[in-house]
Amino acid sequence: MGFVCSRSIPSGVCITMIRPVDITIHQDWADVRKSYNIMYDKSKHSKGVANTDTDLSKMYSFENNFLSIDYTGVHSKNWGFLTGDLLLSTLPWANQAIDLFADLDPNIFYHKSLQDVKKHTDYKDSSDVCNINFVISCEDPDAVTTSWDNDVPYSYPSIVNTAWLIDPSLPHEIRCNGSREALQFKFQHSYKEVSAFLDQHEPIILG
Repeated sequence: MGFVCSRSIPSGVCITMIRPVDITIHQDWADVRKSYNIMYDKSKHSKGVANTDTDLSKMYSFENNFLSIDYTGVHSKNWGFLTGDLLLSTLPWANQAIDLFADLDPNIFYHKSLQDVKKHTDYKDSSDVCNINFVISCEDPDAVTTSWDNDVPYSYPSIVNTAWLIDPSLPHEIRCNGSREALQFKFQHSYKEVSAFLDQHEPIILG
């Protein structure tokens, strides 16, 4: 296993594909979970279309809300994410975050998985993509996200209320025996650009 980044290690020491992010979010997650469950229940009675990320999952559109679910279990049974107006309405600090990250063209997603998420790469709308993943909850104290750079593995733990910057265009997976929730800030910018931005703005407090 490669180097494991942690909050106690300066970001400059971490590799150029994973680094800890000093971010605090003050949030009642109950409303976020409720919004996800509303869209999830709607999806059961709707016809989704193939997700641009993979034809093994489906994308559901409800006005300005988008839900993607992998019902097949090929990646992870019922692994899904929600983005859109309903999610943003449950985040009182959403405008603060959008203003803060304005130059990075941010999108905010809520992710939920019930088991391991198999190795995959994220779909890219441009030449660059980068994510901050904030761990909301995790039932497995040994859960870990692993990413590979030229077949060398690097990882970070799913510790609640910690966040990590990752290049999702590289193969990565989540090993988790149980439910895991995360809030994701997705940027169509390079890891290097977002990392430099964080160096200038950490610590970040939302809410």
